[in-house]
This record gives sequence, C-alpha cells and structure tokens, in this order.
Amino acid sequence: MTFAMGKNQVWDFGTLLFSLKRQPHEWQVHYKHFNINPEAERNEVLTWCGECSLTDDDNFKRFVFSRTHKDLTITPTLPDRNLVAKPIVSITLMPEEQITLYVSVALWLRVSVKSPTIESINNNKDDYKTLCELPIRELSNTWFGPNTLEGELCYASKTHALVNQESLTLKPYRAIVPVSVINNQPEILKVEKINIPVPALGLYRNSSGLFWASGVTLVKLKNSNQIKLSTTNNTSITPADKSDNGAASGIYTIADELTNTSNTSASQLQQWENVSVPRRPIEEKFITRAYDVFFS
Repeated sequence: MTFAMGKNQVWDFGTLLFSLKRQPHEWQVHYKHFNINPEAERNEVLTWCGECSLTDDDNFKRFVFSRTHKDLTITPTLPDRNLVAKPIVSITLMPEEQITLYVSVALWLRVSVKSPTIESINNNKDDYKTLCELPIRELSNTWFGPNTLEGELCYASKTHALVNQESLTLKPYRAIVPVSVINNQPEILKVEKINIPVPALGLYRNSSGLFWASGVTLVKLKNSNQIKLSTTNNTSITPADKSDNGAASGIYTIADELTNTSNTSASQLQQWENVSVPRRPIEEKFITRAYDVFFS
C-alpha cells in the first residue's frame, strides 16, 4: 500500500486498535489492546483515515529516517515464540490412537516500509525495513519445561482444541494450526498443555483471506518416554479453498465448505498463498525430546 505524506490510517479489529502515520522524517506507530475474551473479539475489520481514541498513555513508537518513502507493507505472521495451548477441557488419547487437534492462534502484524539504498536502486530491487511487529491479541508469558533450568519462555493461550473441522469458526485475523498427536504406547496419553513451535511453521492464506498454518505432528514413541516432532505440512487436513468472499462479513463456519478430507488433493496447501515462511527451523536436538518438553 502507499501512504501520502501526513496520512494517519487506523485499524480496529480483534482486540487491537492501531494507527500508523507518515511524516517527512518519521513513521509513527500508535496502538493498544483491549482486554476482552476471545468470544467477544471484534470480527469485523474496521479501517479509516483520521483520528481515533488512542492517547499518550497508549503504546507509541517513532521510527526516524532521513526521509520516508510512500510504500509500506503489513504482513500477517505467526507469533515469535512457542505457544503453550491449554485445552479448556483436558484430553486423554487412548492407546494406539491418533487425533488431530485444531488450535486457533491470533496472528501478528509485521509493518515494513520501503527504504531504498544506493545498492538496491542500482540493482533495481525493493528494499524494505521492518518497523515493528504487533500481536493482534496480547498473550501472557509462561515458562514451559521440566524445570526452571530446562525449558523456554513461551506464550500461553487456552484452546478448545477442536477435533472436528465442521466445528471450526474461522476469523480473518486468526490462523488454524493443526496439531496431530499419535500415541504409539499401550498406555493412555494425557494432554493438559501442548507446546506448539509456531515460529517453525509456515502461514498460508486462501482466496477469501482466511489463514491456515502448516501442521505439527507429535508422536509418542513406543516403549519410550520420548516424543518425536515433525512440522511437515498437513495438506490432507487443510480445508478446501473458498471462491466467494465469505470472510467479508468477518466470520463464518466452514462446515459446508469442506470437501471430503480423505480425497483432498495433496497439493491443496500449495494452492494457497504462502504469506510468511517459518521464522526459524527446528533445531535437530529438539526433534526428539522427553514427553514433558511438549506436553504436561
């Protein structure tokens, strides 16, 4: 998109009120989050040019340049740290069973502006710099791991962890992350929390502007307390694309939009637009870890 000098654009959706203003030598980012539960999030994306209710007490950042350029991009992306998803009702996976849980994740916005250099001009390339990244929903921090020395800082979120695609409700600023859990043990597998490596996932968008992340598979190994992790794209559990503009109303269920998943083309996810690539790959040492690295 392009920004005229002095333009102040405002976006209001989800739990976020956000404005962006261009001045001759600086970009100004102003925002705040509303403390409301997910069911009360504002589904309609409102945007306008002009003033809004943001005050000096809200988050305000200035990014200065020798001169600002009119070109700007706002890219949806997944959170920058792992997400610890806690099912509202704990789940027990029976022995020798597998299931796919669908976890809804609020997206982030990456704001980048064009800032050409002599080198990029000479090479006829666009040169964008990231101003900031904003979560559409502010999540609390949590430590996840077997103890205070082994683990990592993550974001915490509750989830319905739905198991039926027909029950999913899609929102224009959230992505669905399919998490497949395979229990190869003769014992039950209790799932009270799941550590999901969302920075290692790609983000895709269909023609209606709805988001889906590449999937995670967690396998409880036989005769072991180890969990094997993979992040291969779960193309077989991706909803079919939707040609009309159902997202324009801000929200709809996909019950009638899904094709027979067993016949879903393996290339379906590739037909979606790849919005953002994984922030980082998963380190080899994290591929097979103890049960309590991924579950609790």
